[in-house]
Amino acid sequence: YLEPDERFGMGYLEAVRDVFVSPENGQDAKADVPAQVADSPAKKAKPAEPTVPKPTLTEVRYGEHERHVLDFWKANSKTPTPLVFVIHGGGWKGGSKERVGRFVNVEQLLAAGISVVAINYRFVSHAAAAGIKPPVKAPLHDAARALQFVRSKASEWNIDKARIGAAGGSAGACSSLWLAYHDDLADPKSSDPIARESTRLQCAAVIDAQTTLDPQQMKEWTPNSKYGGHAFGRPGFKEFLQDRNKILPWIAEYSPYALVTADDPPVCLLYSTPPALGQVQKDPTHTANFGAKLQEKCNSVGVGCEFVYTATAKVRHIMASDYLIKNLKAPDKRKYSDGRPAATLRMDAKDHGIVLRYGDGPGKCDYLGARDVWVFEDGGTYYMHYDAAGPKGWLCSLAVSKDLLTWEKKGPVLDFGKAGEDDSKGACYGVTYNDGKQWHMFYLGTPNASREPDRVPSFPYLTMKAKASGPEGPWIKQKDV
Repeated sequence: YLEPDERFGMGYLEAVRDVFVSPENGQDAKADVPAQVADSPAKKAKPAEPTVPKPTLTEVRYGEHERHVLDFWKANSKTPTPLVFVIHGGGWKGGSKERVGRFVNVEQLLAAGISVVAINYRFVSHAAAAGIKPPVKAPLHDAARALQFVRSKASEWNIDKARIGAAGGSAGACSSLWLAYHDDLADPKSSDPIARESTRLQCAAVIDAQTTLDPQQMKEWTPNSKYGGHAFGRPGFKEFLQDRNKILPWIAEYSPYALVTADDPPVCLLYSTPPALGQVQKDPTHTANFGAKLQEKCNSVGVGCEFVYTATAKVRHIMASDYLIKNLKAPDKRKYSDGRPAATLRMDAKDHGIVLRYGDGPGKCDYLGARDVWVFEDGGTYYMHYDAAGPKGWLCSLAVSKDLLTWEKKGPVLDFGKAGEDDSKGACYGVTYNDGKQWHMFYLGTPNASREPDRVPSFPYLTMKAKASGPEGPWIKQKDV
């Protein structure tokens, strides 16, 4: 047995491969060690390696399967700490969380004030037995669920939800990149509070990662590629390549390379040998060609990607833990101008630009402005109430949409009250509620407004009510409420 160092955590298996595995057998030589030396999933997990301190919590369950367990190391801190989320390697066919020391330096992270979690997850064999398609869905979604579970423990475990980075090797590295690049899997409407937690990362540092699960890309980058068929239920690389067109939707969903977009977090890719694109590789499953092509993709969309290998020029981070500490402990530059601390709870968002412009509403109803929207949905149609500043003043007006991007204006749904009434100079900002039988609107009414042409509603602002049988009205004012 050769003790691995952190940077080249999977490299020690080359010696094992050369003794036990022939290059022709198509086996994942590094990630899947032969039965003579591999950890058997049926056996009791080995204790953590000697250099790894004892976890604060062990065998914490995050799901129902026997492999839905994790270990947690709590950093000593009075304030919430960043966290490194470690996913072990093993080709999604073997391995255990006790390998954590092969991918990060736990002591170094704890000393830097960063907590650590290492997880187990279901293998593709478990997925196949359960009828899960494609099999790789099980380990990847297990990782996502474990991450959500950890975030749900943020208060109890003193974790900063906004500062979580992933680490891992080989298949665990691929899983880490999938989390980094996949859209958030949080379901804000779920009755399960864990499912409402985010799956997004701040960064990732991975070793010997497979960055694509597209057999055609693998073959183009590395001619003797032979990895990945098992992820999609194919017995070998030949069948994997032959069936590519049939499983393209799966590849688009589960291949990290296919998921990279400009809003994704930075990553660090570490390999033990330099890339040689288009050339036969001694170890095609863990070739640095994967890293070279992912960095090329990241550069094209403006996503940070450090690519480290033997003989790399100007190496900034030689170990995964160094990169994680720098990114997770970096001062948050997003401060308020008055010195208040930055927000730690954030939602990923993509700017679609202006979707509702003023000036083209029916009867010039919004020729001076369109603002203060309230959007709700009913029967597959989205309804927007907005304040339309028109010739007579500010009135609640309606627009409808099927996709939240293209809106059709319908005009005002409320009118001003009679002279002297509480809403005679303003009837706007309509907020709706449906009780299952009837629609209710609470709106802002006022008997005062500024001079024309602005006619901006002025104090006193009064909350008033109207009702309707449908989301488009007609709205009947309830002045007695």
